[in-house]
Amino acid sequence: MKKSSPEYLQLSLAAAMTLGLKKGKFFRNARLYCLNLLLTYPEGCRASCTYCGLARPESAAATEDGHEKKASSFIRVEWPIFPTDRIIEMAGDNKTLERACISTLTHPNNKMDTLAILKKLKEKTKLPVSILSNPTTTSIEDIKKLKDSGADRFTVAIDLATAELFEAHRGKETKGPHKWDRYWESLEEAQKVFGRGNIGSHLIVGMGETEKEMAAAIQRVFDLGGTTHLFSFYPEPGSRMEKAKSCDPAQYRRVQLARYMIDKGITSYGTMEFDQAGRIVSYGAEHEKSEFVIESGKPFQTSGCPGKDCGETACNRPFGDGPPSDIRSYPFELEKEDIARVRRQMDDQMDEIFLPEKLTSIEQLNGVKLDRVVWEKALAARPNGNHKIVLNLPSFKQYSTSELSNACSNKSFPAVSITGGECMLRCEHCRGKLLEPMIPATTPTDLLETAASLASQNAEGILISGGSDRGNRIPFKDFLWAIEKIKNTYDLRIAVHTGLIDSRDARGLSDAGVDTAMIDVIGSDETISHIYHLDKSVEDFEASLENLCSTSMKVAPHIVLGLHYGKMLGEWKALEIVARHSAETLIVVVAMPYYAKDPSKFPAPPAEEVGKFLAECRRKLPEKEIALGCARPGGEYRQRTDLYALAAGVDGIAFPADGTLEAAGKLGLKAEVSYACCSMSKFGVPLG
Repeated sequence: MKKSSPEYLQLSLAAAMTLGLKKGKFFRNARLYCLNLLLTYPEGCRASCTYCGLARPESAAATEDGHEKKASSFIRVEWPIFPTDRIIEMAGDNKTLERACISTLTHPNNKMDTLAILKKLKEKTKLPVSILSNPTTTSIEDIKKLKDSGADRFTVAIDLATAELFEAHRGKETKGPHKWDRYWESLEEAQKVFGRGNIGSHLIVGMGETEKEMAAAIQRVFDLGGTTHLFSFYPEPGSRMEKAKSCDPAQYRRVQLARYMIDKGITSYGTMEFDQAGRIVSYGAEHEKSEFVIESGKPFQTSGCPGKDCGETACNRPFGDGPPSDIRSYPFELEKEDIARVRRQMDDQMDEIFLPEKLTSIEQLNGVKLDRVVWEKALAARPNGNHKIVLNLPSFKQYSTSELSNACSNKSFPAVSITGGECMLRCEHCRGKLLEPMIPATTPTDLLETAASLASQNAEGILISGGSDRGNRIPFKDFLWAIEKIKNTYDLRIAVHTGLIDSRDARGLSDAGVDTAMIDVIGSDETISHIYHLDKSVEDFEASLENLCSTSMKVAPHIVLGLHYGKMLGEWKALEIVARHSAETLIVVVAMPYYAKDPSKFPAPPAEEVGKFLAECRRKLPEKEIALGCARPGGEYRQRTDLYALAAGVDGIAFPADGTLEAAGKLGLKAEVSYACCSMSKFGVPLG
């Protein structure tokens, strides 16, 4: 007797194991929550999809020694056949299952058999039932019958992201019956019957589409009121594509994140950004939000129809699109190690370290290794035509390498504190100690005398800073007349490093003649509270930046990487803030907790994180000056950060590491040297 639906059904190996019909154990104690059922017919499926093990034999590589292969593999695993009544009886007693799904085939009897099985499931079990339809043979009247018979969700396996790929793998090029337009029409019809939020589409990543094309398809499903159930292409034995290459993991991870964020309404295709190859470079949401979503691990779990209590998904298909050794869609919540692996895959990281061939002859860089992915990401962000780099050697610190020194400079740019060593905040990373090396000038008269002395010594300029009160304000108000007199009397350029500042004081500094205003932009309320001991918010820092940008001063916001005990917590948010305002120059520095009570609590973020951040700064701010500021660890760490900075095409590097000058030349950059603060010097003296 030939086994055929509706009396018989195929079910996934995972479902057979869950019901006790097959023996086996799930890797990492995974559990199946959806009873995946598939219609079965002796003559098989009448379609000829190139990637499916169930395709009709004459259309696939399906003969051996003159005998037809029997199709038994579907979405990479065995689908054994059992009596329908036995399956449903055992499903009714099962306490794990949360949903059932009936998958149809291209066959003349599929409509009536699907209805018959659906009615039995609803009579004998309490499981909600999804239909994975066949639009080629299903009309809107058929869809209504399915809804009336108890199905609560309707899905369409469009699978391919573009019409061209659909035709090549499912349509006329394979002599198959399916049509692209009909599949999308069916999804629209289902939305009219089942309602928004109760329909979905299967899409397979890695079939030759770009990430941009897949994101567009996901958005189209979402706009129709559906969600996308994502699969990673894995070659199916017995299919025409059995020897094809599986989906690139980096591509799949990026699309998974895009799918989750689109389906959750966090972003949309229209706000995303793509490179020339169609790869995703921006998800169109604040980086902090993207990071939170990634860290949750949820985008990388199997996507499908929901289960009880509107859970993330019941149709979790354990290891259906990749082996346990290379999990593509996680059938359970991700652990920290899983998320770390996903992050490496998203960045195309293959743990390859290298030094670019152009730089291998530089003696000072002997032994320095870079991450190839970060290096290439930085190069990709570099603007066309950026062939200059200013190397800043301000005199407030003695500096000397085998290439450069500021000892011979007859110009100086010292820092002055108008509060001496006093600061009320006592920030965790500084505790006021950063003020101690500065020249104290605690009265306006002291400031005038200091400026006069510096002018007589041929100084180029002066940086005026100081300690903060408990609101992160520096008391510039009483010094404004002295600053104005300095500007009018001496040939000194004046920079100030402000804390939080209102519009009146910002105008006061500008009217007094200040050339450049610097401010640390903090993008995390947690950092503001825990590190700065401030009862302020991110919005207060953005308001201060806006106040400074409304003046005639050049504004140079600083972003401090690793400020939150070495973590990258609010830096990406800070970059978003800077991008919204008209500041001319962005300075990126790394937290240097020399004076922290316990410096070990402030490990520097990896040099590769600095490199990725600089690349994103350059990509996001192509028209602004960007400089790698003076604060960052030395040694090989500084060499690596400086090389990433050169690759990304930053405009300036303060206190460059040994070998950076020669590396700039090897990379086609014309180096200039300036003895001023990097916040102020757009130009320097040409070298070489």
